[in-house]
Amino acid sequence: MGHTHPLSHSRFQSDVPTDRHMKLPPFTLVQASRSKVSPRKFGELSLSQKEYHKRIRDLGSFNSGLQNALASSLNRGILSASDLSLVTEDLNHSGKSKAIGIWGLRAWVGGLPHIIEHLNRAQSALTFFEVQAAIPSGLVQSAERVAFRANKLLRRKLKPAELKEIRDAVVDIDFFPNAHKVRKTLGVDYLIALTGAAIAGEIEDKAGHTFHTDFFFSYDKHVCLVSTEGLREYARVAKRPFEMAAAYVAVGGLLAAMNHKVDIHDRSAGCLFDYNYDRSKIVVGLKKPLIEVCCLKDIKEENRETAQSLVHALATYKPPGTRPAKPHRAKKSSREKKPREQVL
Repeated sequence: MGHTHPLSHSRFQSDVPTDRHMKLPPFTLVQASRSKVSPRKFGELSLSQKEYHKRIRDLGSFNSGLQNALASSLNRGILSASDLSLVTEDLNHSGKSKAIGIWGLRAWVGGLPHIIEHLNRAQSALTFFEVQAAIPSGLVQSAERVAFRANKLLRRKLKPAELKEIRDAVVDIDFFPNAHKVRKTLGVDYLIALTGAAIAGEIEDKAGHTFHTDFFFSYDKHVCLVSTEGLREYARVAKRPFEMAAAYVAVGGLLAAMNHKVDIHDRSAGCLFDYNYDRSKIVVGLKKPLIEVCCLKDIKEENRETAQSLVHALATYKPPGTRPAKPHRAKKSSREKKPREQVL
């Protein structure tokens, strides 16, 4: 499920990692301090003068937010010089690559770095990063508070049927303002926030102007909020890795945010843009990810090839260390049967 909303307000509660010796995967962005990192601070690193100047030139092609985040991570030892080379090469590969941040808000997606690497290898138009930033305080609101916000947003009291659905959740309209600030600070083009909690918000659907607390994703401009609640079980039923399931919802939300003509439709066909009133229907899409032809036409022409590449990447993803299936061999014949090709 997904929909769009305007903005509101909240606050942060914790600091980002500061350990100078902490090493993270290359495609990681750590929220830096507000003050711009001075190039002189690179002198603290054991880089040759030639290498030092090359790093500065590499960063110079990015916007100030992304430049500052990468420079800060390099300065603090979170990224190495070789990591930075890998990142800048990926971002500059096509000259038009957009930076996409995936921000974990207690969603506990352990394989996130692996699926990010897989998505980055699949296409060159988008470069995905895992984001580490302070988590907003009061992120998940109590059911009582959610009901109060629903009454305010709908400008009426909740109906009995609506009230039954209310539970602890992240109210999207209250989250987006802080997410926009984080996106701007990091300098990424789009920011996807993953939460393990439910997502709540108002929407116009077949029930009219109403309020739900079970969205898979919700987006506002260049920020998308994704819920992994219940997704681990759906991934288990579909026999797919949890990180693939989280990426499936995240990619759907991202493509919807990037292409405003895309319709989040009522039918559940396994398409990334299924509304999924029955949340368990997402299992169909997890088993065989796709974008329906009618939905692909709603995606901007310049984004279609990338969208198809991402769907193929989701369909073919396997966790690191997974052994390829052995070809089936006939028991009573010396002839070896060829392995059947998988149709995606």
